[in-house]
Amino acid sequence: MPTTEAQKRASKKWNEKNKELFRKIHNDWIDKNRDRVREQTASRANIYYYQKKAISYEWAVKELFKINL
Repeated sequence: MPTTEAQKRASKKWNEKNKELFRKIHNDWIDKNRDRVREQTASRANIYYYQKKAISYEWAVKELFKINL
């Protein structure tokens, strides 16, 4: 559901006023959804890594035929 700028400001203001409660709610949610959070973080890290990496033909060949000796 898209949020308006007013809703975003109100949420931010509430979070700042109720830092301890917000932190508790947030940490509880993360604990319940640990696997999903881990997968999303890993996928974001991969996207960031590959955006920053200069992709060349040599790099692609090495990645494609990576051999662990």
